[in-house]
Amino acid sequence: MKVIIFGVGDLAKQLYHYLGKEEEYRVEYFCINKEFFSDGKFLGKEVITFEDSLESLSTKEYKFLLGIGYKNLRMRKRIFEMIKGKGFNFINYISPNAKVYGDIRGEGNIILPNVIIEPFSIINDNNIIWSNSTICHDSVIGNHNFIAANSIVGGFSEVRENNFLGFNTTIKDNIIVGKEVLIGASSLVVKSPENYSTYYGIPAKKMSEHFETGIEIV
Repeated sequence: MKVIIFGVGDLAKQLYHYLGKEEEYRVEYFCINKEFFSDGKFLGKEVITFEDSLESLSTKEYKFLLGIGYKNLRMRKRIFEMIKGKGFNFINYISPNAKVYGDIRGEGNIILPNVIIEPFSIINDNNIIWSNSTICHDSVIGNHNFIAANSIVGGFSEVRENNFLGFNTTIKDNIIVGKEVLIGASSLVVKSPENYSTYYGIPAKKMSEHFETGIEIV
């Protein structure tokens, strides 16, 4: 399968490495917005621009994977929707070392080594689930979320849209993490947090709000 990775940063480089180990995929291009174009090559592959190149590419022949990381989750969502708007679909990259017993219903998901997706859980679109994380039974991961390494989402919980779970986050069972919630590293979430808010601690407590800016990691 011919794949285009959107982005030329650290995550794009890692995805290129992972996909290079899989016989199923062949990375043909990297892609960026025209305003950020500066070099025609990245890791030896041609870099194309979204604005000038996609019209000549077949939506049946090529699929995308989004190599834009967690620093601006609203931007990740916009780019995903922009590419879908051009008629392209996304692959799901699922590490062969991940254990997936739940239902990957969406596309554009990145599931890294030693992730466990337990039975009766659901994964929707454009999520990054980093190494050694566990998505427990009967839970739902919505769209455009970033779940950092060693995190746990408890059973019957939901992580809905554009949320960031830092390293070693634990979400107790029957919790709803709604929209644009940032959970700091090593936090324990024992009750459902408010949208557009930042939480830290054991148990996690609200520290600030970010309705205007969204989640921005510097």
